[in-house]
Amino acid sequence: PHALAQWAITQGMDRMSELSKACRDRLYRMMWQTPDGVVDAFVLCASREEARRLFHAAISVIAGIHEDELKLFNLESFDDLVHAGVSEDEDIRVFETEW
Repeated sequence: PHALAQWAITQGMDRMSELSKACRDRLYRMMWQTPDGVVDAFVLCASREEARRLFHAAISVIAGIHEDELKLFNLESFDDLVHAGVSEDEDIRVFETEW
């Protein structure tokens, strides 16, 4: 490999997917059913309930529809997503989707 790439690998910088502690502690994903398909949305929040409220409020504004009309499902934390994923790299598991 190129000298810079070799240096990065020996320095442990080959893990481009490594997520921060804040991300690991506060990341939530929720799925939103739209007429065109499912959209995965991610937020950083202090709690699951805060994430639920933020998803409903933000997506309601984005979609231009009342919160009661939204089809949101599968609110999952970083840990939930890691445990459900199958990739060797645990940080990549949060971006896997399965319906």
